Amino acid sequence: MVEVAVVHHSLNPCGGGERVCVHTLLTLNEMGIVPTLVTFEPTDWSRVEKLIGVVPERVREVHVSRGAVRFLGLYSKLGLVYRVWRLRRRFDAVVNTHGDVVLVPYADVIYMHYPHITYTGGELYRYFMRKYERSVLWKLYSVPYRVATHLIKERSVGGLIITNSRWSRGVIEEFTGKRAVVIHPPVPIEKFIELRRFSRERLVISITRFTWEKRPWVIPHIARLCPDIEFVLIGSLGGFRSRETFERVLRLRERFSVRNLKVLVDVPEGVKLSYLARARAYLHTMISEHFGIAPLEAMASGCVVIAHASGGLFTDVLDYGRYGLVYRRYSEVPELIYRAVDEYPKHVAPTEHVLKFTASTFRKKMRRIFEKVLST
Repeated sequence: MVEVAVVHHSLNPCGGGERVCVHTLLTLNEMGIVPTLVTFEPTDWSRVEKLIGVVPERVREVHVSRGAVRFLGLYSKLGLVYRVWRLRRRFDAVVNTHGDVVLVPYADVIYMHYPHITYTGGELYRYFMRKYERSVLWKLYSVPYRVATHLIKERSVGGLIITNSRWSRGVIEEFTGKRAVVIHPPVPIEKFIELRRFSRERLVISITRFTWEKRPWVIPHIARLCPDIEFVLIGSLGGFRSRETFERVLRLRERFSVRNLKVLVDVPEGVKLSYLARARAYLHTMISEHFGIAPLEAMASGCVVIAHASGGLFTDVLDYGRYGLVYRRYSEVPELIYRAVDEYPKHVAPTEHVLKFTASTFRKKMRRIFEKVLST
């Protein structure tokens, strides 16, 4: 019997990385394999099924901790290294879907969304972690992790690296010296394509997390400059200073009396789909987005995606601006919004483009990878 371990810090956040892990488990099930899922904390499978939509039929589980961990995020990941090292001989292959370069030193396959070492310093540090740069506590917290990463990174990237976009591939190659294979994350594209049949309003939607790197506070400024267009910002709370970011958005809306902006928090899936079915445009404010599942869902729904000319969202989802509209400065956004809304559906991406990103496509490509790894 083939034994495969799939290692992920935690499935409970139910974000894009967790979606990759779940569909990796499904791929192994389709191959007749019962994988062992190794996580730091127990998985809330009811939450996973609710937010991701699917769960594996058969899986064994190993946990480092008996309860949820909500502190020392970088270092709790290191707890998995020792556990996997002890279990390594039991498995024919180890798959790391969390992607942290120090998470599993002996992984055969690593799905690396982005090298986390850039969060503690490096070329792209200013895009993501500038919020911490003046914090003595952050420096004390992150420096040991950075040192540990450099000490073991050569052993950590011995396996095949898979990543989510051509842009991430370039960053990973710069950091590891290895060229990753690009396999886009799984997205239930078919569900969103069904929304294309609905009539559209002069409405712009944004779906995000209320975190610093997502920059949602830009949206009140944009909405203020487009008074005859309705804006809906749907966000989720969770993560470092999330509540503070959310309150900043509300303060800006009130300060500038932005009456055409509605802000919604942690809404049910049905509410999100209803707005995607009505909106003509989707605005994404993050710079250097690694991939962008929410913009892709909006694109599949029939919205014109407006995004910054950077990151994997630009290179892969928008295909360097071929599908959607791109900006380099936020001052350019109002004009692009009017183009998207007034010229609709001129800039809507064709169905054949979004169908490249289906969950079934992801699983077919992952299966070929696993068949090759397990045959050697």
